[in-house]
Amino acid sequence: CQHYNHHHTFIMAELKHILERLGLGEYYDTLVSNGFERWDTVLEITEDDLSALEFKRGHRRLLQREITRFREHP
Repeated sequence: CQHYNHHHTFIMAELKHILERLGLGEYYDTLVSNGFERWDTVLEITEDDLSALEFKRGHRRLLQREITRFREHP
């Protein structure tokens, strides 16, 4: 379905854009290859997930702050 593909591509582009804005674009492929293809799935990521995905500690904090900010002001 072309509409689904377009929507799926948009959602994945949203995740890539958010990561790049945070300076975390290097993690995009790692997240996608581990099933975190969309921002709404990243919103549920845990500290254990970030550790397993080998996020640097400072980068974890940046992502966690963005997740908190998004949840408070969606």
